[in-house]
Amino acid sequence: MKVNSWIPLHRNIRESWLWTDKPFSKGQAWIDLLLCANHKDNEVSFRSELIHVKRGQLVTSEVKLSKRWGWSRVKVSNFLKILRNENKIEQKPDNRKTVLTICNYNHYNDIKTTDRTADRTAEKQQESSKKAQTTMRTMKNNANNLNICAREILKNSPEEKTDTEEKSSPGKNESECSDTVTRIFRHYKQRSESKLGKFAPATMQNILDRLTEGVTVDDFINGMNSAFDKYDEHQERLTRSFNKSERNNFQVKVRPQHLFGSYNSPVIREAMKRLEITNQGDWVEYASRKKFELSSAN
Repeated sequence: MKVNSWIPLHRNIRESWLWTDKPFSKGQAWIDLLLCANHKDNEVSFRSELIHVKRGQLVTSEVKLSKRWGWSRVKVSNFLKILRNENKIEQKPDNRKTVLTICNYNHYNDIKTTDRTADRTAEKQQESSKKAQTTMRTMKNNANNLNICAREILKNSPEEKTDTEEKSSPGKNESECSDTVTRIFRHYKQRSESKLGKFAPATMQNILDRLTEGVTVDDFINGMNSAFDKYDEHQERLTRSFNKSERNNFQVKVRPQHLFGSYNSPVIREAMKRLEITNQGDWVEYASRKKFELSSAN
């Protein structure tokens, strides 16, 4: 079956150990001739002689090729004879050198096709660059929206605003985000029985990061319940314990920075359980993908 397709092959393949391993096969020797041929008219120096060579030609010798390919001179001579008989090359030897001309060289290295390929490559690179710039702008806009949302939530913290106070009118996305974080805040206050007026900015950012990674409100609530249930279960024993380090360790586990900020946090463990993700590496991959999808969607 005749195959019309082809691939561009860079000449630096000749520098690879895969290529320089000797002896060459016949196919490798033929491709080596194609790679050594000049792709444009040029002048080359050979044994102190300046020789004009045309596109598709190379100046060499059987001795040089035998060393290059790891063959005997007889094998090189026979191989070049086969190529001549197959009308793949023309050979003009003398007592010092041989000039080989690749027949139908444009078939192997078409300038127009090469230029088109280079143009397509440049277009793809330009398109990828534009897409990357668009993605970066989208991610920056998304981050700005999250920051606006965070400021809105902090400004309108449920502990700081009463029903009689004038309320701002956030946009739809800010309002939805505010409602989500307010639920998380209220549940935390209920379980911790603290007098916390609002989450710290760092905690807010942790919550927003988890939301963009695909952690749901239910994951937050279930994760907090799990952590506080364990804390309550050991509370009486910890109260009597003289081991201050043990008490502090349990207290740390129900603080916002541990509940929401750590990759080993209870809310992430709940999300992994819901998604049936069993190891941390898969979660990191999932979270990164969700962040990218969110930035692309916006």
